[in-house]
Amino acid sequence: MNQVKTLRLAALLLAAVMVVFAFSGCAKQAQEPTQAETQNQTDASETPKDATEKTDETPAESGKVIKIAYVGPMTGDNAEYGVSMSNAVQIAIDDINAAGDTLGAKLELVIFDDKNDATEGTTAAEKACSEADVVGVIGHFSSGVAMAAAEVYEENEMPYIAISAAHPDLCAGEYIFRNNALYDTEASSMLQTVASKGAAKFGMFVPNSDAGVSVTTETQKWLDQFGENYAPELAIIEKYDDGAVDYSAQIQNMIQAGCEVVYTNAPYAVAAPFIKQYKEYDSDA
Repeated sequence: MNQVKTLRLAALLLAAVMVVFAFSGCAKQAQEPTQAETQNQTDASETPKDATEKTDETPAESGKVIKIAYVGPMTGDNAEYGVSMSNAVQIAIDDINAAGDTLGAKLELVIFDDKNDATEGTTAAEKACSEADVVGVIGHFSSGVAMAAAEVYEENEMPYIAISAAHPDLCAGEYIFRNNALYDTEASSMLQTVASKGAAKFGMFVPNSDAGVSVTTETQKWLDQFGENYAPELAIIEKYDDGAVDYSAQIQNMIQAGCEVVYTNAPYAVAAPFIKQYKEYDSDA
């Protein structure tokens, strides 16, 4: 592999490692996932097979700028995620630059807004790939957007690391990586939490999108395979559409189904009003 590709991977992976610390610095140490939970996950530390081949070329020149792109929802309903993630990437880059671990070069962050939309995400990915000196991309909030953009990155041989997209089929290319848990891990953790509450029945409130389909599918797989280990019954699955503000129908259906616990993977902008409205129907919720 030539020097440009090697530097791309090295710089991006350094930044990705630092992003993990930036996000988890105040969090408790997570339990090590089981082999079943991680068998489909591509480790962000894995690089294309020729990424580490030796080269006779000289390292980056002192003072050279190497750009890392963050692509995510900087505007729209999920902007709080895009802003916080881009801030974390900036913290990571600042730490790497301060440590001087970039072969004499300086990392610089460039940001592209995908509005958490697949079409916008593809356009933003194309812009990131055409930006001069960009060596890799971090970001995209949702799986649907990430999977659409991943095709652009793979075609342009641009290393991309997802930091929240959890669909198991995302990491299908040589240049596509992630450092977050998959939906099967999320489903397993959710079922263990529900079981710990002693509930007889639980419901799921998920987006009417690929993310909702994926997490409910993985939940059902766990129940089909290990159902005897989980006392609660999945009583109902309710979905919501983007832009919805009234969740009264879904809430009443859950109450009528006898749900004692409700799981949701909704973003803040949906989860907060959903919980508020739920309490209006059930003050003990």
